[in-house]
Amino acid sequence: MKIKLNLRSIIRYEQMSGQSFNCFNYSNEEQLLMLLYNIVISNNDELFLYDEFKQMVESKKIGLEIFNKFNKELKYIEQYSNKTIDAPTTGETGETSTVVMFIKDIVGLLSIQAGLDINYILSEMTVFDITFYMNSYNDRIKQDLEKRRLFTWLSILPHIDGSKINSPTKFYPFAWEMEQIELEEKEQMNQMKNDFEDFMNNNKVENNE
Repeated sequence: MKIKLNLRSIIRYEQMSGQSFNCFNYSNEEQLLMLLYNIVISNNDELFLYDEFKQMVESKKIGLEIFNKFNKELKYIEQYSNKTIDAPTTGETGETSTVVMFIKDIVGLLSIQAGLDINYILSEMTVFDITFYMNSYNDRIKQDLEKRRLFTWLSILPHIDGSKINSPTKFYPFAWEMEQIELEEKEQMNQMKNDFEDFMNNNKVENNE
């Protein structure tokens, strides 16, 4: 019996449970059984109902085989795991979505918009591979948006005050750029605070002397 935690089996789990795999709880017996059921039917030719599967795993021999293979599969893929899955960039602002995404939606994005082979995604890709591809896709989206902004800025440059809006970033900053600017300003403020405290402490020492 083949046990493989591929995206095809995860999508089947999401369809059956109505929940995103991001909410999956390994300590929940019902969720675990449902996931194992969908792993089995997604990777083997024989089809059977969920109730029939639950009866199958009651057999110590079959149940132990499935759970042992599943644990080995987890240990294998966790060797390469990056357990954070970034939400995809959405819209022209480049902002990231805070909505919990279903794996099936990410698969659609990677296959249709990013152009990855659907058979590879469903059969070979693991859930831990998603971060790598999503980050690459987000980087490509950011680059495309920055190019479009550059051309727009160049086209209107003759009609605006170039001394005030002297760069595409000043013309229209994206969300990820604003975060970087805020971070740099915060670091600068902290540095100024530390410099001021050092200055005051040095003056105290000199005055005491």
